[in-house]
Amino acid sequence: MINIIIPKETTFDLPEGNYAAKIDSVKHITKQTSKGIDHQVRFLFRVHVPEMEHVNTLAGKNFKLSLDPNSDLRLFLAGLLGPKFFINGSGKPFDIETLIGKECEVELKHFLGRNHDKPMVIVASIHPRLSLEVTQAISARGEY
Repeated sequence: MINIIIPKETTFDLPEGNYAAKIDSVKHITKQTSKGIDHQVRFLFRVHVPEMEHVNTLAGKNFKLSLDPNSDLRLFLAGLLGPKFFINGSGKPFDIETLIGKECEVELKHFLGRNHDKPMVIVASIHPRLSLEVTQAISARGEY
């Protein structure tokens, strides 16, 4: 018998719910728009979904690279870091890459667009570890 390990597949097709996760990467992205260059940051989360340990389960989210008050990135990170983080760091630089490896919990939601058979998985919010009631079962769809 000749055995060879099949590498784990990677999927972004995850069920809705609250899951333990870790920030796997943070990348700066530049996109050319009609108004010039748009600076964005992409977070990639390694999500622990029970019963899906046989695949690499990832979720991603992009933001405009801005920590201005009420910016999407600031509101998102406040769920993990707390609102006092921004008050205490006011006027100081913050290296977003220091979040790589940070354990957290993510809330995943689905959005089903027209002419798509699978929903898009959205990282709706992020929280400190053990702050959400973590989803234990696969979604009602029964899919992985």
